[in-house]
Amino acid sequence: MYSFYEKHKMDTNDSYFLVNPFTAAYIQDDLRLTNRLRLNLGLRLEREGGARERFNRGLGGGYYPGDVLPISELAKAAYARNPIAELAAAQLQVLGGVRYLGKDAPERLSNGATARPLTPC
Repeated sequence: MYSFYEKHKMDTNDSYFLVNPFTAAYIQDDLRLTNRLRLNLGLRLEREGGARERFNRGLGGGYYPGDVLPISELAKAAYARNPIAELAAAQLQVLGGVRYLGKDAPERLSNGATARPLTPC
């Protein structure tokens, strides 16, 4: 018996290259104050650059409610052919959508982690 996923497959002609640059450094030292007392100190520095798609092909930047979509006029024309009684065809608005990264939208999916220059460990 075939499953749904074996019967219905979609071919993708392109790849998706998501990167999230991350850099970290850690310094540690043990100090022996007395024979019975040792102090262990550490310092960590981290920087997360935020997720981004390498070629700006990802969707990001949130939802933009005022955007006019490429299908807006086609959707209005299709609705005008068979409108419902509650909404006249002239009142229908087809607005809103997402944008591609780097094209009138942010270059990154996120801005990374909140920067904390020095964090004791």
